[in-house]
Amino acid sequence: QLRNLEKSFGGGVRVCDRTALILDIFNQRAATHEAALQVTLAQMEYQLPRLTKLWTHLERQSGGQVKGMGEKQIEVDKRILRTQVIFLFL
Repeated sequence: QLRNLEKSFGGGVRVCDRTALILDIFNQRAATHEAALQVTLAQMEYQLPRLTKLWTHLERQSGGQVKGMGEKQIEVDKRILRTQVIFLFL
């Protein structure tokens, strides 16, 4: 729905839901480094299940010559996001 609304507004307007708006406000007002890290972590955890809706147009990436089709871009992005979340916990 959000992507369709952004398309209908011409792409120059960012459309977000209530949770994303609240996280953006917290991000803008984070006064300490720890607060900024907490907001970043919350945003990453919020984005993780929503990545599928962003990459519906992509197919699998090409793998090696022997290994076949490879993994989907969504799988790559989820893996990267999970790695970043783990890095924030360290």
